[in-house]
Amino acid sequence: MRHIFKTIVCPVDLEAQSMAAVEMARKLAEQNEAKVVLVHSVTPPLPGPIEPSPGWENAAKSRLEKIAREHLADDIRGDPIVVRGEASAAIIRAAKALGADLIVMTTHGHTGLNRVLLGSTAELVVRESPIPVLTVGPERS
Repeated sequence: MRHIFKTIVCPVDLEAQSMAAVEMARKLAEQNEAKVVLVHSVTPPLPGPIEPSPGWENAAKSRLEKIAREHLADDIRGDPIVVRGEASAAIIRAAKALGADLIVMTTHGHTGLNRVLLGSTAELVVRESPIPVLTVGPERS
């Protein structure tokens, strides 16, 4: 059987809502004998030379590793990465650098004023990415 995907990038914002995308990425990886790389972006809070604390980045990477261990089998789990920059651009850069065939990410379902104020990372990735993007609605309890 010919497999469509070899590397799947799954952006994770470290919130429970991202687990819907992780689950979908896991299923697709199992069907395609692909790797899943969890990615978290760290956006510097202020312009200029101020950068996020290395301790915070290490904590984010530890949380990604825990999510990967809990939700992805060893044979499909790639090394999680933390990237810097505005989320949508950082996700696309990471996917290109990893040679990803697919990006699987959660939409948060913001509407109205929240969407205007918070923006839509998923929408920007869909619009700007040369790599196919599969969006998944958040899990509902």
